[in-house]
Amino acid sequence: MSQENKALVRRFFELLELDQRVPEELLGPGFTYHVPGAPAKDLKATRERATEFIAAFSDFKRIEEDMVAEGDRVAFRSRLEMTHTGEFMGLAGSGKQISVVEMGIMRIADGKIAEMWGLLDTMGLMQQVGAMPSPGQARSV
Repeated sequence: MSQENKALVRRFFELLELDQRVPEELLGPGFTYHVPGAPAKDLKATRERATEFIAAFSDFKRIEEDMVAEGDRVAFRSRLEMTHTGEFMGLAGSGKQISVVEMGIMRIADGKIAEMWGLLDTMGLMQQVGAMPSPGQARSV
């Protein structure tokens, strides 16, 4: 079952990258996306978040670095490489190349993704687009 669950998660990310949309056909009824510091998101809110992200970053490429499956859970660690071309969190596109890590866990039920817990290196992303200083960078007052 672990290999099938990993294949499902890989297919999810493949379709997300290729089609530039949330592959809803791979999500189970009542799908929930958990993001630290925010209320849980249903499918509609997940679709909106993904649409905003895809609009802000072009040339989106996901590189799988680790994937582990046990029981009904699949854990992953990936690197996202993209270009900041559109508005993101109030910041106009900078044209900068971005490379950030994402990690998460997906719960599989009845051959569909039922839940996802995701964590994106948002601080690293904001540093790379120039919205905040990197460690060791002098801040102007």
